[in-house]
Amino acid sequence: MTLPSLSPDGTLLLPVRHGGQVGQLTDTAVAVARSLGLSIELLSVIGPDDDSEAHLQRLVEVALDLSGATAQACAVRVVVSEHVLETVIAESANRLVCMPTSASPHADLHYVGSHAAALLAESTAPVLLVGPSVDPQAAATEVVAAVSGEIESTSVIPYAARLSRTLGLPLSTIHVQGPDSATRPDANDHLRIWFPGELHTTLDVEAVAGADVATALADRAETAIVAVMTHARQGLAWIAEGSI
Repeated sequence: MTLPSLSPDGTLLLPVRHGGQVGQLTDTAVAVARSLGLSIELLSVIGPDDDSEAHLQRLVEVALDLSGATAQACAVRVVVSEHVLETVIAESANRLVCMPTSASPHADLHYVGSHAAALLAESTAPVLLVGPSVDPQAAATEVVAAVSGEIESTSVIPYAARLSRTLGLPLSTIHVQGPDSATRPDANDHLRIWFPGELHTTLDVEAVAGADVATALADRAETAIVAVMTHARQGLAWIAEGSI
């Protein structure tokens, strides 16, 4: 099986609003860039009224630190645009992206207000999201591909496998079992998910018990890089339904 490329152009793109956000990404970005042999590009899209010169100077200082940590060149670009989000999405097309997310809480664990939500809806390549609560000193011990009972969720597995191989971490595939789940794990805490529609096959996965999927995955993320497909809803659907 030929695994998909994680970075077709050989770079890891870091879209940030300002240099201060890079600290949230540094450990994750450096680990991925070094393992994949990628160079890093810092991208900041600012409005016409912002101080572009001061903005660029701060990013250059951050880029020098990243170059030293990865032993790879780190490019810097500041783009001035009245349409910040649209520009970030256009620049991210077909590129591996690592970006911070504000994860602003809204209406019972729905997270809105971040460019990450819109980027996920449009992205044609994997996106690594680093939340504000991530401990930069905590080293991941595994890569976890989380799947549901829908066949679309398994699309994440090849990318998770490539990431685990390049980072030198073991790969686990899990399915969260809620209290009302119709399926139950066997004595070995594994189960087989059957996809009778588009794909007549079953998938062996580790069964993980949890009151809800988001909480169970957050608990696993304490020690793992979690890979999961997202429906990336937009607009009113995003606010009403949210996303894991």
